[in-house]
Amino acid sequence: MTNKFEMGPPPEEKKNPKDEFLDALNEELSAMEQSGKISPEQAEEKRKAAALIETGFSDDPKHDALMFSRAGIAGEKEAIEILDKKKSKEAKSSPENLEDQKHRELQETMNEEDRVMAEIDKVLASTPDRAEAEKIVLGKWAPLMDEAMKKSGEALKAWLDTMREAGERERKELDDMEKGLGKE
Repeated sequence: MTNKFEMGPPPEEKKNPKDEFLDALNEELSAMEQSGKISPEQAEEKRKAAALIETGFSDDPKHDALMFSRAGIAGEKEAIEILDKKKSKEAKSSPENLEDQKHRELQETMNEEDRVMAEIDKVLASTPDRAEAEKIVLGKWAPLMDEAMKKSGEALKAWLDTMREAGERERKELDDMEKGLGKE
């Protein structure tokens, strides 16, 4: 007979969202390096950029890591598939808050980068004369890529600022609650 006061194995501790994000990002980047989609240098740059994120992730840090790892790299179809999966999850959830809105806007700008990059790849693949292909890319697609990258950078900054502000609000609320408990 077992003692009814015996405790089973300890419950699995839940990782904080940043650790979960960084672990998932590292897995994604390692897989992308091994498959040749990105260079080790590109992976390291993404790791460094991710380390700068102070607070705030969506309700799905693994998805955040997937999107972050593919920013500027994923093909258009792949990015659409990732977003479609996320949208189906979001449709089941509550109305969009500011953090989610900024995250969605970031995703949209990254998709535009991917779309332009796919067009550049098509031109390079379909134009036999390399000089002509470069002329087309520089004349038509490079300005669009510059604009897309600028918007993506601005959207990333806006999302990170929003997440930082949300984290600061949460810290202030916790501090206020601790102060309130200390007075009781």
